[in-house]
Amino acid sequence: MAKKTGIKIFGVTKATCGDVKVAQAMLDAGCTGISDSRISNIKNMKKEGIITTFMQLRTPMISEIEEVVKYSDISLNTELKVIKKLSEEAVKQKKKHKIILMVEMGDLREGIPENNLDEMITKIKNFDGIEIYGIGMNLACFGGVVPTHEKIGKFLEIVEKNEKKHSLIFKMISA
Repeated sequence: MAKKTGIKIFGVTKATCGDVKVAQAMLDAGCTGISDSRISNIKNMKKEGIITTFMQLRTPMISEIEEVVKYSDISLNTELKVIKKLSEEAVKQKKKHKIILMVEMGDLREGIPENNLDEMITKIKNFDGIEIYGIGMNLACFGGVVPTHEKIGKFLEIVEKNEKKHSLIFKMISA
């Protein structure tokens, strides 16, 4: 159903600790890529022969930057200092690392406050090793904020405003 509407789904192996059989079953069922919160799980899946796009489901720790760039194609990000380090490492590895900027929409789990997003995007666009690949938000997680039409509508306004202002096309929008 998702494929018919142009929606691409990433399977999440977090709850299975990156189980290779689960990852392969998700890909066989039509998932576009695999997501996990631990770089060690992504590294293991690659070592075990899973070939796909991998996304780290959280802001990387500074100590993991080298492995994140090496083993994941995309990571979720909220901190400028981490993105700068990702860029520096990506340049060293002769890669472009894709990032999804997470926007704070009230759940208080993670995210860039809307009033900081513009300045942050402006700075990131100057980082050679980074591609601003997408934008995302989290609801119904830490703070239990329920996704409503109003919250989704507000998020879509943020998406459209920043695409226009920064001449971007977010290739991934995650909500």
